[in-house]
Amino acid sequence: MLGNYEEEILTPSYHGELCRHNGENPEFEIACDECDYYLFCFPDWKNNEIFLLTAPSSPAKLKSSH
Repeated sequence: MLGNYEEEILTPSYHGELCRHNGENPEFEIACDECDYYLFCFPDWKNNEIFLLTAPSSPAKLKSSH
């Protein structure tokens, strides 16, 4: 039986490490994309986006080089 979805308990923490809805707990559905604490848990989201777009093997770079 899966977890109780009626009560979604969100626990803001660095990269959602302490939250049961972080995608690593099979009993609870991931909730990061809809969570009000997203920017608290992922303060470095902008840096990661820039890294992914500029990394030599990024999909954006590979697509533009062909």
